[in-house]
Amino acid sequence: MRKSLFSLLFIIGALFMSQVIVAKENIYLNNNDISKKDINLDIAEVKSGGLEKAITDRLGLRDIKDVVSITINKGNLNNSDFKFLSEEVFNLKTVDLSKTFFDDLEILTTFSNSKIESFSFPSSKKGYKLANDFFKNNRYLSEVRLNGVNSLGSYVFENTQNLRSVDLSEVSFFDEGIFLKSSIESVIFKQNFDLSKYFFKDTKHLTNIDISGANTIGEGVFYNSAVEFVKMPKSYALEAYTFSKTKNLKTIDMSGATRLGVGDFMESNIEEVIFPSTYKLPDFYFAKTLKLSSIDISNANEIGVGIFASSKIENIKFPNDFILSEGLLQDTNHLDYVDVSQAKSFKEAVFTGSSLSKIDLPKKFQVNAAMFGFMENLLSINLVGADFLGPNIFVKSGNNYDYYRKLFDGGDLVTTISGGIQSVIFGGGVIPSLANNSFANLNNNPPIVLLPKTSEWDNFSNLIMSKDNEIINQLRYDAFTYADLMISKNTSVQIGFINPLPRSVHDSPSSVKYQWYFNNKAIVNGNQSIFTIDNFDLNDEGFYRLDIIVDNKVYSLYEINLQANELAIDDKTLYKGFFLNEEVDVDLVRVLYVKDDIRKTLSVEDLEYDYNFSEVGNTSIKVTYQNEDLLVVADYPVKVANTLAKKIKLKKGEEFIYDPKIDDFEFVLTSVQKDFIEISKSEEGSEIIIKAKERYQGDLDFKFNERVGQIEIEVVRNLFWFWIGLGFILTLLFGLIIYLRLTRGMFKVKKKVKK
Repeated sequence: MRKSLFSLLFIIGALFMSQVIVAKENIYLNNNDISKKDINLDIAEVKSGGLEKAITDRLGLRDIKDVVSITINKGNLNNSDFKFLSEEVFNLKTVDLSKTFFDDLEILTTFSNSKIESFSFPSSKKGYKLANDFFKNNRYLSEVRLNGVNSLGSYVFENTQNLRSVDLSEVSFFDEGIFLKSSIESVIFKQNFDLSKYFFKDTKHLTNIDISGANTIGEGVFYNSAVEFVKMPKSYALEAYTFSKTKNLKTIDMSGATRLGVGDFMESNIEEVIFPSTYKLPDFYFAKTLKLSSIDISNANEIGVGIFASSKIENIKFPNDFILSEGLLQDTNHLDYVDVSQAKSFKEAVFTGSSLSKIDLPKKFQVNAAMFGFMENLLSINLVGADFLGPNIFVKSGNNYDYYRKLFDGGDLVTTISGGIQSVIFGGGVIPSLANNSFANLNNNPPIVLLPKTSEWDNFSNLIMSKDNEIINQLRYDAFTYADLMISKNTSVQIGFINPLPRSVHDSPSSVKYQWYFNNKAIVNGNQSIFTIDNFDLNDEGFYRLDIIVDNKVYSLYEINLQANELAIDDKTLYKGFFLNEEVDVDLVRVLYVKDDIRKTLSVEDLEYDYNFSEVGNTSIKVTYQNEDLLVVADYPVKVANTLAKKIKLKKGEEFIYDPKIDDFEFVLTSVQKDFIEISKSEEGSEIIIKAKERYQGDLDFKFNERVGQIEIEVVRNLFWFWIGLGFILTLLFGLIIYLRLTRGMFKVKKKVKK
């Protein structure tokens, strides 16, 4: 019996204890089951500063760390409330404060490195700011409603990895780095705002964005981002590095920019940029670009430092009358040819270290220090027009910083090239001054220098072979034609150097040979310093090159391109000879359009002439024919001689000395003129002596004859005695007439008297 009673009590106790345990697993707060681990709090109303009390009152026995969601349906909040949420409620995932109001002007605390996934901010009558780093490094945040927020501190959404979209249409001010390294994909802005520094820097998911309401765009806004398309504002200013290191942005319209920024596309993959009508191109704008191959910057009114430095640019259209800035093309590795003939001047190290093999330079310029240094592909260059040569202009070996400022370090700072410059051409009326070491540090591989024979060049010839310069071989010529040419069909053309005379720093004379190449193939009979092509046609079009072999060492000249043209000039009306700073009488020039069986004379109204005869030397006349969709250009080489006075008064036996300042100049005299004028050349130099013979008396004049460009002496005879003689004869005739009239009258009178 006692055992049965004990067993019954044990069973009753066990049942009681089991009920207690079950009861402990089911805890209720205000009729809400809070026995589960995650707690979602729905609070009816909170007074400013009272959020902590409201939450602890609702929690009762449960730990605040288990709260994952808070919704407040009414009330006001201040900074102490946000501080409590940030520091005490560690595991919050959802915060909805959209039905409350925030009393202060800035939320001072942050939720960086938190677990919050969704956050709806309070409203505000005045608006408020979020503190710096507000959601920084939050890996879970996916939804934000900013409601009363009108200002964002720096790096608010930095490194948020799950936030894809944000509406900023009520936000007026942004501090820097708002979405730095974030995964943002879509952002809605208001109108008229300033996009702050590093706004989307290092973002990898933002591909399309509309920032058309921005007034200014801060430094590095899209730096290293994945952006592919940007809708730009109608008018805005850029600071710097806006699209630097972007890899997916291929093209962009920048026509509304009022100011461009330094390095905007530096190290980017940009391929096309549409610029404003006029603009200043800041420093390093396209430096280190990887995909930009061709660009037109002809409307730039200023070009900054290192614009294309270390880039892969292949083709550039420059403005007229511009300054080539420091390091503009430094270390470019895809650029083969560049035309800078319209440049006003050059700054330091413009071409240094580039891959250029051919450069068209201005008619007058200065060569700065190391300007063509460390250029492996530049084998030959025409420096006609250079009036100054700085130190180490073709440096091939040494420490880069000893010669110029290297804009971007990379590889060894000490550079040595085995190739580089092989030939340099000088000439024209400008004889350059030079530094003591203009041709120094050439790695025991100096170029051959080609220059005129005239005595004015003797001092220059001696200086480049002096102690600190390393030139060994020279070739001095009478005249030369070696440039790209447009040749009229069925005409003859001669290229090369006339009567070259070798000179060496060594005492023994040099052995010199020549070899011409056509499209890189040796021409069988092309072994003279000049090469003549008769009846030039399409088969003769191509690239020609001259190699000069001195004592078995080969010096190559740059290639020249000869092309056949569809414009033909009647050689009776335009002689490819000498001009004397005069305008071409276009009405006397007969231009023909020749193609297939078509051969028609062109009207002067359809032709445009472009030439500059302001300086003595080799130049050309560019003739352009444009009619409807047809555009044809011809380029005719000519030479400009020194100015000659319009009229020169000479008496019998007097002489006038004229220096054309160019080789092979001659006057053309008719047989009649030869009876009055004698032409001879001085024994030294290029002076021409014009002497009036005994039969000559009057003024000496010259004009262009019907073969425009060929000089003709026109004799203006002195007719003083002719008029004297004519007057005397007329006087005699007049006297005779009077005499006859008088004698006839007397005869009639006598006859009447007899009757």
